[in-house]
Amino acid sequence: MRVRHLVLIVALVAVAVLPLPQAAKAQDGTDACTQLILSVLSDLGTNCANMESNTACAGFDDVTGMLVEGIEEPEGFFEEAGYRTDLLELAVVAGSPVDPVESTWGVSVTKVKANIHNAQDDDVMFIGIGDVEIENAVEPTEALLPVETVAVTTASQANVYRKADMNSDMLGTVAAGTALEADGVSPDGVWLRVHYKDADQQNYAAWVGVDTLAAGVDASGLPVIDENTYTPMQKSYLRNSFDTPTCTRALPSMLLVQGPKDTPVDIMINDVDIRVGSTILLQVLPPGDAMKITVLWGVAIINPDTADALIIPPGFTSIVCLGPPLNLGLDRQENDLTPSCPWSALRPLSANDLELLALLSELPDSILNYIFSLPSLLQASGLGNVLVQFLFSDSEAVELARKYCDSGDIPEQICRYLF
Repeated sequence: MRVRHLVLIVALVAVAVLPLPQAAKAQDGTDACTQLILSVLSDLGTNCANMESNTACAGFDDVTGMLVEGIEEPEGFFEEAGYRTDLLELAVVAGSPVDPVESTWGVSVTKVKANIHNAQDDDVMFIGIGDVEIENAVEPTEALLPVETVAVTTASQANVYRKADMNSDMLGTVAAGTALEADGVSPDGVWLRVHYKDADQQNYAAWVGVDTLAAGVDASGLPVIDENTYTPMQKSYLRNSFDTPTCTRALPSMLLVQGPKDTPVDIMINDVDIRVGSTILLQVLPPGDAMKITVLWGVAIINPDTADALIIPPGFTSIVCLGPPLNLGLDRQENDLTPSCPWSALRPLSANDLELLALLSELPDSILNYIFSLPSLLQASGLGNVLVQFLFSDSEAVELARKYCDSGDIPEQICRYLF
């Protein structure tokens, strides 16, 4: 197994290394809980490999599900590891806590298309770790499904926008005669959603005006897309348990979300708009009245494209209050929580936080869009102020955050951790 995580504490006069507990690597049978965790994570790579878009998979044999009302449950529904089902029919997928006595641990993998353009063979990975419930909030009759793209060509120089609105962010400009692929049309019919790659090789599901395209475009077969259009599970509600795992090395219950490395994706979790770019963790905190987001790689933006957008760089967390239970998703229960206060100030991950997440290094490559590593913590102390910084083994993990630092969109006191 790869070891991607090390926490370092460096003093001015001495260097102390805090290694990860070796119990997680023990193979002598003395730690049944750790043995179970490592076995499940290893099997996960086989059980849920090569998934299709918009499907959910049981990573081990203690994952349960609920189907959308009116759909008959098929034989063997989530009864064994590797079982897969279509998100269009799924209301809830749920895991379970580590139980070394019964040898069970519910880990689910869900492959969500989100707002990734259909010209890209990419998806967002939702990995439910432990006692986590992910409730679909997208009605099957309203869900955006994959379509064949339509080839279009610009007749003149065309501006490319993030939204079907000239007042939204302009992502770039393409020359006359540029070939593009379209997979959706705006409600008023004057914009097409196209695949666009900018100068930094970032992929976007962007928009161009139909009046900039060569005549003869037939968009009649493309779906209408607006700001309230979602693919299955792109809009979801999250719940998880708060039980302390029976072994100290167990990962806490949480949802890991990973988009493609070079594609910012938009999801809505508990009615929070999140732009993922591109590995984050989401947890509901005890007693169930707050949600925490942790960024591990790249950046996340809360409430993107708004005046109160919050940019979170890797190595930082933020928390938001959640209000009283509501009946908003597809499980027909009053258990959905939405924000009831502003997001908290950003907090850097501590050495203890990083140690609790160490076993994320054991997630198999076959269920990830790319291999990621946790940052290491460098803490120099002595006369004067203590200087704390994160060290990233992969420079790409912090590249986008540093651009936001250079533009002044992330406060200087936060950026000090990244350089």
